[in-house]
Amino acid sequence: VDPAGQYAAVGSSDPRAPITLVDLDSYTTRAVEIEAGEVGLMIGSDPLTLFHRNDTLAQIEAYPFEGLLSGSTTPTGVVATGAFGHGEGILHDAGLIAAATDDGLDIVAFDGERIEYVHTLPWDTEDRSGGRAFFVRVAPDGEHVISYIANRGTEETPWGEWENDVYIANPATGQVIRTALGPGLVFRLAQADDVALFFNQHPDGDNAFVVDTNADSPTFGQVIATIPLDPLSHAVGPDESPWEGESRVVAITPDGSIGYVTAGGDSKIVVIDIASGSVSGVIETPTPLSTGGYLLALVPGQPVVDTIGR
Repeated sequence: VDPAGQYAAVGSSDPRAPITLVDLDSYTTRAVEIEAGEVGLMIGSDPLTLFHRNDTLAQIEAYPFEGLLSGSTTPTGVVATGAFGHGEGILHDAGLIAAATDDGLDIVAFDGERIEYVHTLPWDTEDRSGGRAFFVRVAPDGEHVISYIANRGTEETPWGEWENDVYIANPATGQVIRTALGPGLVFRLAQADDVALFFNQHPDGDNAFVVDTNADSPTFGQVIATIPLDPLSHAVGPDESPWEGESRVVAITPDGSIGYVTAGGDSKIVVIDIASGSVSGVIETPTPLSTGGYLLALVPGQPVVDTIGR
């Protein structure tokens, strides 16, 4: 959605499907015939512009809304990116787009409907290397993006031996922090005011992790709590594919006080007290939450942290 909440842009997992624009006042829609590929969408700038990460062509494209609404699908700007783009964030106040690719975190500046390449931040740091990120969230300070590095070795590497690191970057300054998180499968995260909530799945047991994302904190970028989770009833075995079984999804309130982790297939949501770093309860659900389900934590009067949902 755009910062004012006027429009939403919706993509599809089908690379041949059009992008759908939704007017959030009238709930009317318009299909935009753009070669979407593995689509990544962001809305921002002035005049209002749709920024499209086109994985098929390995580029970011700018489409002013005025043109899209009148039927034009010609981009006013195109910037080449690294291959296999997957994961993006838009820092509205900084005028920057951060896109995760095989090359690193590609940073693109926008001004109105114009875009230009700035630099690419590496996935590797001095003391941690290997893997890449596939998912990006913008921190509430508007200056940092939060992600995780998945270092999955080769096709023969057992999933329980996959390595995962927290990855925090300042797209403007180029500062990068990479910290060990946990082994196994890490999939997406939830971002709040000063903390982020992650989880891992592992043959030896699952955990939730609280990470300090306050840039002014002495523990910025570090894991400040590890919370063991009860095993899933239908957990994936060490010799099975983690993509074929039950999974989890996380959410966190915007103020970072309460976290939630689903138990896929078990009809349960684990409630976490972030301050104490402990499980405070369990919510029973009427559906099994197969493969983890979907979660979103909203509090009236508190802003939504990110304008991209995935």
